[in-house]
Amino acid sequence: MRQSTPNAAMAKLVEMAGIQFDLSPADEEFLWRTFVAKPEGTDEPAVEP
Repeated sequence: MRQSTPNAAMAKLVEMAGIQFDLSPADEEFLWRTFVAKPEGTDEPAVEP
């Protein structure tokens, strides 16, 4: 989905992946921490929303 809509918010993509692939809450949390919690190009964690 990221390829078809490159400006989509990563948080929304993680949410959609959870629905599409029937992910457990732990799996969604892993994706959130892996892809959403870090701003692109940095090693510092992002501020939690």
